[in-house]
Amino acid sequence: PFDYYIPFVEGWYYIRFRTWENLYYFSLAVLAFIISLNLYISRSKLGYYLKAIREDEVAAEAVGINVRKYKLLALVIYASILGFIGYLYIVSQRTFSYNTFSGPQSVYVAIIGIVGGLGSVSGVFSAALILKIVEEYLRGYLGGVLPGLHLLLFGTLLIVVGILRPEGLSSLTDTLTRKIKVKVLRWYT
Repeated sequence: PFDYYIPFVEGWYYIRFRTWENLYYFSLAVLAFIISLNLYISRSKLGYYLKAIREDEVAAEAVGINVRKYKLLALVIYASILGFIGYLYIVSQRTFSYNTFSGPQSVYVAIIGIVGGLGSVSGVFSAALILKIVEEYLRGYLGGVLPGLHLLLFGTLLIVVGILRPEGLSSLTDTLTRKIKVKVLRWYT
């Protein structure tokens, strides 16, 4: 009853696309930009400041980092990214309502971040890929028999990861990458 339909308006500045294929390629370009921005920030002065703040706020402030300023800057950067992604989602659906981003979707985004490993680009990317594939598989094959099973499994996964690997899948990804690099280096030497 409170859904609002978004009419199609031509023009590049509206970021509307006639075909799903165009939206798909634009979304891939946005994803590549966001990943590269995230990698750039994590390896810049700002990234080092944010890592220091994450580890120990008091120590970061003691060495001269303006904690409040950099936390606010991180919030602004990532809120802008999330706002643009939300806009792309609404454009792709061509409708929106007050419950477009309901509770389960918000929790799902948090689960991806926690399972992937907070502060890790590769961990979050791999967690999003794995969880989305599992979700679609479970909904496709068991959705009619056991609706909501994917939510139960994701909640269980969140608890297991929280207990066994508090740093998320990023540590696993880093370990595998390191082992592969060592094997490749041994093979070439």
